[in-house]
Amino acid sequence: MEEAVDVPLLARCRVAAEPTVLSKRESASRTTQGIVTVETIKINQDSKIVITFERTMLIYKPDHSPEEAVNY
Repeated sequence: MEEAVDVPLLARCRVAAEPTVLSKRESASRTTQGIVTVETIKINQDSKIVITFERTMLIYKPDHSPEEAVNY
């Protein structure tokens, strides 16, 4: 995971997150899941970028989550 911190963040700061999907693909070994890469930008109350980071996650496809199987 890459991250870049641009301005200091204090305990009382308000922060908003702006996620953007960069890529998605099928998982070769897990047919009910896909691999998604997301970039998130956190912005403070002054509209300044506090931090940006990118992460890759294994996500269940629609109608394939464990919760769906047990009507959770």
